[in-house]
Amino acid sequence: MFGFGKVPCFICDAQVPRKAAMTVREEKGFTVCRHCLERWQARGGACPRCQAPLRGGQEPGIFLTGKRAFGHADCGAFRLLAA
Repeated sequence: MFGFGKVPCFICDAQVPRKAAMTVREEKGFTVCRHCLERWQARGGACPRCQAPLRGGQEPGIFLTGKRAFGHADCGAFRLLAA
């Protein structure tokens, strides 16, 4: 009702519980819901920079400038941490 303990998702703009969100490591104030990340991975997880899917031990990240999109942390995306 009041939104206590909820944070906005940077991708879908929904208010999600803090436990269901991930924060951006290097930038404060940005959160992403786990549902958006899981949906991206289920669709193949292609990085907008290198066009390759997420594989094995590659770490997912998010691009904050330009198009809001997930990508590889190795390609310059900001790393995500559990909230």
